[in-house]
Amino acid sequence: MCDHNSDIKIKCESSSTGRCKDSCASSFPGGKTLHMCPLGLMPDPRCGPLGCTMLQEMTHMIGHPFEKWPNRVENCLQGCPKR
Repeated sequence: MCDHNSDIKIKCESSSTGRCKDSCASSFPGGKTLHMCPLGLMPDPRCGPLGCTMLQEMTHMIGHPFEKWPNRVENCLQGCPKR
């Protein structure tokens, strides 16, 4: 994906229905669009920080569909200590 990062699109969804029902964001393995949901764009304790949520969705896009803990993904990718 690093060679094709201009192909990744981030779409801000305006509705909390469909793929955004009770979700912070959504994406699919191999997909090219990261969908940010209203819940993920607000300060909400169910969602991680915005960058963390985006990293988690990008993890789905590169083939890890079941990662549920965005803080762990952020720590792994950035080498940060566990929170």
